[in-house]
Parts: sequence; C-alpha cells; structure tokens
Amino acid sequence: MNIINTKVRRLDKTLIDRFKKISPSELGHALEFGFMNNDIVPLNKEKCMYVVGTAITARIPATDSTMVYKAMTYSKPGDVLVIDMQGEKRHACWGEMTTLTAKRFGLAAVVVDGPNTDSEEIKASGFPVFSKGQSNLTTKICGFKGDVNVPICCGGTVVCPGDLILANGDGIVVIPYDYADKLILLAETYEQYNEIDKAGFERNLPLTEIMSFEKKIAKMNDVYYLE
Repeated sequence: MNIINTKVRRLDKTLIDRFKKISPSELGHALEFGFMNNDIVPLNKEKCMYVVGTAITARIPATDSTMVYKAMTYSKPGDVLVIDMQGEKRHACWGEMTTLTAKRFGLAAVVVDGPNTDSEEIKASGFPVFSKGQSNLTTKICGFKGDVNVPICCGGTVVCPGDLILANGDGIVVIPYDYADKLILLAETYEQYNEIDKAGFERNLPLTEIMSFEKKIAKMNDVYYLE
C-alpha cells in the first residue's frame, strides 16, 4: 500500500519566527531526544545557514524517487522536505533536478537520510541540502512504492509532517508539532541563561559564580579527592 496524505498541519508563523531567533544548541543543553544522527551533514559546509521550516515527508524504497517529487507538490514556501530512504547508502535520490524543483516550490531545504548527487550543481544553486554523503548511482522514477506525509524515521529520529525542523552546521533538531509551544519557552530560557553566563565572563566573575559545576559535584555521592 502507498499512502499520500494531502494535508499538513503547520505551526503559527509567529511561533516559527521565535525558533529562528534561538540557537538549536540551547535545546541540546536541556533535551536528549529529537536530534538526528550527526552523519547527516550539510553538503556545503562553507555556506551552511540556519534553516527553520515545517516538515513535509517522503518515504521511498532504495531505487524509486517518484514520491520525492509528489511530496513537493504539497509543500508551501519555507517548508523543509525530509526523506526517509530506509537505510539506503548507495542510491542518491537528490540531485540537480530535484533541487530545481524544490526551488520552484519555494522549499527552504531538504534533509535526506541517504546520499545526494550533482554536488557542484547543488552548491552553485545555493539550495541547502543535508545528506549522508554522495553517490553517482541514482534513484529512478519508477512509480514502484513510496509514501507522502506520513511519520518517518530520518537520522534515527521520528519526523511527522508538520513538525518543525531546525538545521544548521552543527546538526538537525526535530521539534514535534504538539510540543513546540513548550519547547520554545525552554529554548528561550536557556538562551537567557547563556547571555547571563557570557555577561559573567565579560565581568571576569569567578567561575564558581558563573558555572554550576562545583554545586553539582558537591551534591554527588562518593567523590574522593586525591591530594
């Protein structure tokens, strides 16, 4: 069975804009889940940008990229296409033609759990691609199998259509649609803590006043100092 979900719920633009103002690493200070494996990296590391956009999803077999194109027809400008290739390492489903198609639809970026091809052409286009390497062996438009806008797994993380994707040179974070309002508050709080810490360094305050590591160690059991 092949599933094509034509509707994608989207977060309010005001909330998305708030995520654009925070560093994804602030969530890394607070959470352990929702982070894609770091083998998915930006193709153009020299000009990587911070991308924030609603996820549309495609799940395809190793050799057939038909549903990659179909998924883009349900996108809106600023969306991020996330592609589950189910562990494929040889066939590239993303290249110059898919990039041109994505730019026509106004996509902000693509995240591929697999390789890309046509690397130089993609770099010249300026379109952000996050992938797991490169290959000259490509998928074909066979019309064999695939799903659009269903829950998928990309980089070891579940991605549902409508989730928010935060992607930069340090990695990719998935913000579940249902928890986005709570996670932005958490991220903004840690952003404020970060600013307070930096201000402490500028004022040359003692580390014990800036960082909490000594207090944490004091609460640990069975700590022995060897002198």
